[in-house]
Amino acid sequence: MAETLETVTVTIGGKLFVGWSELTVTAGAEKAVRDARMTIPISAIGSFAIGDEAVISAGGEAIVTGFIRDRDRQIDGDAGSATLTIVSRTADATESSIEHDTGHIDEATLDSIAKEFGKNFTIIDKRKSKGKPASHQIVPAETLHKTLERVARRQGVLIYDDGDGAIVLADKPEGTHSGAIAEGVNIQSASVSETESGRYSKTVVRGQSSKGHGAGALRLEGVASDASVRKGRTRILLYEGDATSADLKKRAEWQSRRDAGKGLRMSATVPGWRDAGGKLWSPNWLVQATSERLDIDQMMAISAVEFSQDDSAGTVAKLSLVDPRAFGDKDPKGKKKQKVAEPKGEVMVVE
Repeated sequence: MAETLETVTVTIGGKLFVGWSELTVTAGAEKAVRDARMTIPISAIGSFAIGDEAVISAGGEAIVTGFIRDRDRQIDGDAGSATLTIVSRTADATESSIEHDTGHIDEATLDSIAKEFGKNFTIIDKRKSKGKPASHQIVPAETLHKTLERVARRQGVLIYDDGDGAIVLADKPEGTHSGAIAEGVNIQSASVSETESGRYSKTVVRGQSSKGHGAGALRLEGVASDASVRKGRTRILLYEGDATSADLKKRAEWQSRRDAGKGLRMSATVPGWRDAGGKLWSPNWLVQATSERLDIDQMMAISAVEFSQDDSAGTVAKLSLVDPRAFGDKDPKGKKKQKVAEPKGEVMVVE
């Protein structure tokens, strides 16, 4: 496999910095904050301060936009080294408490909650289904990410950031990468694991509706079944908020499908940072994965990607992948896919 180069630029405090020797950038579909670690000469550490604005780009495309979080240095005899950690702008959404006069919104959707309580952030809504409006009250001292996550969990929405430091809301994989990751083509190393841990033959979501009366409103549950899991494994969840029967059914199906998808994982190291069409490998994107020895030949979803570049390993990407059902997609129908039944849901009245 030929060495694949990537032109990486680092700008700190508005100035180009070229003195780094090793760089690793990590992004994920279930990771609210991108981060980067960069090795620099110890003599250069005094040029940077915590909080300095920083942008790391690949081929002119931003992959982390944020600020310096950490300055670390060490010496060993005459030798010394230093490391800078850069985090996305979204770090503040996970760490800082919301400041708001009332902490309440009527008829709120997930994107309107994000915009009302996160006015300092860019919000990108890529959801296929927007969800029904409902009143929302923040918990005292709650962060923006926590208040969004409470709603996102019941609606089956992923929250992550992009290279420009924006908050992304998505309920399906965003697209499909060109080409594939394949044994004998571009896989340097890879592994596949399957597990029943975290999977259930029956997923039950219980909730209540504030409208109506009687058992039909006060004791509802949505049930989803996965016939590929041993019988007797049941998981019961409580719905987060006011629920209709349709909400409970959707939540049960989504959770069961998500658990099934997480039962199949793959990791792969490939040369370069881009797919066959020149797009950077991206979290929450699909890619065909094929390996005869690993017994896999199906579409997978990228859950996380680690970009690295240094003198010894060169320019490589380490991809963490899951069955697409983990991110709300349907059965990938691969030639050698994981033997998982597509979950089916129903609604019941609890007596």
